[in-house]
Amino acid sequence: MKLSWYLLVVSFSITSGLAQSQQPSDYAFQKSLSVLRQKDDAENYTYAFVDEYLKDPTEENLVLFTTYEKERWRSLISRGEYLAYVVLLCNQGYYLTRYGDVYEGIYAYEKASRLFTSQALTDFDIIEYCLKPLGNNYSMLGDYTSAANIVKGYLYLAEQQGNDKQRTSACINLSIIYHDTGKYQEAIRLLQQALTMSPVPAEKKMLVYYNLARNHADLRELAKARQYANLATSIFRQHQWPDALPTLVNVYTLLAAISLADAQSIKALTWIEKAQTLAAANSKLFKNRELAKLVNTHAGILVACGQYREALARYQHAFTWLIPQYDPVKNELPEASAFYAENAIKEALDGMAEAYTKLNDARKSLACYKLRFEAEDLLRDTYNYEEAKLIQQAENRNVTEKALELLYVLFEETKDSRYAIEAFQFAERTKAMILRENSEDRHWRQRQEQDTLVKAESKLRYKQAILASEIVTEQMRQEQADVAYIHQLTAQQTANAITQKEIAQALEKKYPARMLADSFQPEVIQNIQRLLQTDHATVVEYFFGTRALYIFRVDQNSVQMSKVETIELLKQNVLALHNFFVNASAINNQVEQYKDLAFEVARSLHLTKQVATPHLILVPDGVLNLIPFDALLYEKASGTTYQNFPWLLKKYTIAYQPSASIYTSTARHPVALNRKSVLGVFPVFHNSALQLDYSVKEAGDIQDQTDGLFLLNQAATQHAFLEHASQFQIIHLSTHASSGTGAAPPSIMFSDSTLYLPRIYGLNLRADLLVLSACETGVGVLVKGEGAISLAHGFQFSGIRNAIFSLWKVNDNSTATLMGNFYRQYFASGNKAEALRLARQDYLNDEVISNTSKSPYYWAGFVYYGSLETQPVDTAFSPLLFGSLAVFLLIVFVVIYGIYKRRYNATV
Repeated sequence: MKLSWYLLVVSFSITSGLAQSQQPSDYAFQKSLSVLRQKDDAENYTYAFVDEYLKDPTEENLVLFTTYEKERWRSLISRGEYLAYVVLLCNQGYYLTRYGDVYEGIYAYEKASRLFTSQALTDFDIIEYCLKPLGNNYSMLGDYTSAANIVKGYLYLAEQQGNDKQRTSACINLSIIYHDTGKYQEAIRLLQQALTMSPVPAEKKMLVYYNLARNHADLRELAKARQYANLATSIFRQHQWPDALPTLVNVYTLLAAISLADAQSIKALTWIEKAQTLAAANSKLFKNRELAKLVNTHAGILVACGQYREALARYQHAFTWLIPQYDPVKNELPEASAFYAENAIKEALDGMAEAYTKLNDARKSLACYKLRFEAEDLLRDTYNYEEAKLIQQAENRNVTEKALELLYVLFEETKDSRYAIEAFQFAERTKAMILRENSEDRHWRQRQEQDTLVKAESKLRYKQAILASEIVTEQMRQEQADVAYIHQLTAQQTANAITQKEIAQALEKKYPARMLADSFQPEVIQNIQRLLQTDHATVVEYFFGTRALYIFRVDQNSVQMSKVETIELLKQNVLALHNFFVNASAINNQVEQYKDLAFEVARSLHLTKQVATPHLILVPDGVLNLIPFDALLYEKASGTTYQNFPWLLKKYTIAYQPSASIYTSTARHPVALNRKSVLGVFPVFHNSALQLDYSVKEAGDIQDQTDGLFLLNQAATQHAFLEHASQFQIIHLSTHASSGTGAAPPSIMFSDSTLYLPRIYGLNLRADLLVLSACETGVGVLVKGEGAISLAHGFQFSGIRNAIFSLWKVNDNSTATLMGNFYRQYFASGNKAEALRLARQDYLNDEVISNTSKSPYYWAGFVYYGSLETQPVDTAFSPLLFGSLAVFLLIVFVVIYGIYKRRYNATV
């Protein structure tokens, strides 16, 4: 069987009219299959199915590929058989994508890619017919991390082969990913690089100019954008290729957007209508989703021009391309049950919501936003990497803020708490999504940990984390980095991601009830309020948007919503407060300024208002992750004696959470506090510039309270930590840490090596409490909704339920004192949040400590993320009890001795 035929059909669709005229009878096809089975010819049996489909490549006939999988009588053996299967999968991926099933197309391409690599196949252009369309499909669904890995992979291969044609294609495709993730300058650099490769075919040059125009347009460099768009159209006029018509339609669409940005709405409508006319006349060259996206763009321009009703009709027309069963006459909006993983569905719903908002129909707008998130969930389920989910989450935040604006107006107008609850649920959807989903999934996997599929999935997760860490370590070498080695690691990572997805699909089939909790379900609020009643607590959750701050206060009986519109001033104040903690002397040098700022921020965050409960669960957001709320002032302070200031610390016991949903999902029956189950790691770094002078004191103070395993000095290795970490209830790390700089991610040091954040994500820890007694362990890049991507985030992802970590470069001496205080209080009460609060108060009340050292810089650097539960304490081993008993016995002895002495003297 000649492969050249199959190489052609993957790229070019055969018209159905020609196919039908050549189609043999089903009888002849079945007979040929029977003969091939008898000969045990699996290779040509596979090609026979490809042949049969290509004779009539319709959407209905895609069932042939399913039939092949069911009827193949044995596993593949030879390289020829595997190659035939790869060809079949590439054809299947191409046509699934053409008919709108992008996700299933991805699955076919992924399988083809994995087999081509694992079987070391050759004689097939895997870049052109598998990897390029696979990367494109990832981009269509917004999985930009997977797309970038694929494109970088075949860019490297093209460079090794000296294949300028594929290098040019790779540069263009990678630039599209950079554009779609907001990296416009990087995209422009790549496209300019593509133009230097020779020779650049005119059709490719047209693509380069079009993409340069897109990036300059989004940088608001409209003159340059129009210039490149015109260059693209002039190239088309010179050559008139039919296959370049889709690119020409894109250029016209872009010129419409440029005109609109330049306040030329009539010209914008002219360009978009020209694009649609051209597409309609050549519809066979376009996929349904492409036609739908074109309609969406037209509708968006109509919204910008104030033609809202016309825009709504266009969005509904887009749905008819995307959802065949949708009938706009019967239903204004499509049913969520008809959705599938497709960006164009989400875009149409976003556009309709905007149009309804302009028409002052808030309820219909909210209905669109709810459906939009249903579509978003389907997209997220297809992503291979957390990074892609974070990009999606940032986009979701902008949409969520629009929904909150509508709901706040409805709440203010009606005072109906249902609107506040709905707004809270919207906000929760964008809160710590990565941690929340991982937490829920981890609990499920722990219940099924003996399942072979679950074991395989866990091993792959750990392998992926090691690969990610090795990639980062190599990239940190910058100019000296081994590009070939990075490519090898990335290829392994991509292959593992595909295998992970296959395992996940197998688990879904095996456990169909397995699903992640949906924050839109009403019982989530009920669960939160039940737990708040038990904990005598109130949740205060923040949503820090681009136009306003929304504050939700949830107690056992109600959900309240408020809004702060002076957001720029608040942001400035929060950042100014954060800057007070950059060095030890800042607050002491400007006490009055700090007092004013700490009160003003507390007032803006509505924390000066009385809360009925003694405990607060705080869910910060955005820049609020940078500040310690305990060090805010609930009323104005007088004087300069820090001990007497009205700290929020004195009013409430505070625990933080990444989201209110995590507060409930991680709640469980408290386990007994076991003072023997403590792992302490203290590298100390004696006789080096890194020496931690007070770390030994810290270790001694903790050892006085516990009887666990303590690794000091050279024994505090990374290997020892990883070996023992899963065996202990409490883990305490006293060492150096970094929040990350440039190419280097956050990291934590051991006596022999450094542990980087990517590897931490792959750990499987079950400790009830982790104390990161090091600098900046809670500091990292702030990601909208997720908080800081820090060491703390990594350990929380790895399974830690409760954690104490730092927000700045803490003082070594005061940290040792605080930690000693904390463990003394913790082992006395069993309540982590209360123990940290009392440890701070003990520090402030300590007469030995100077007032200068009682600045919040010294005691407020550590925050507690976790539950408010109180654990049963085994007092049989309590050093406090033994100390008290010893004192009591000494007093008894002295009294008895005194009585004996008096009697003895009287007798004498």
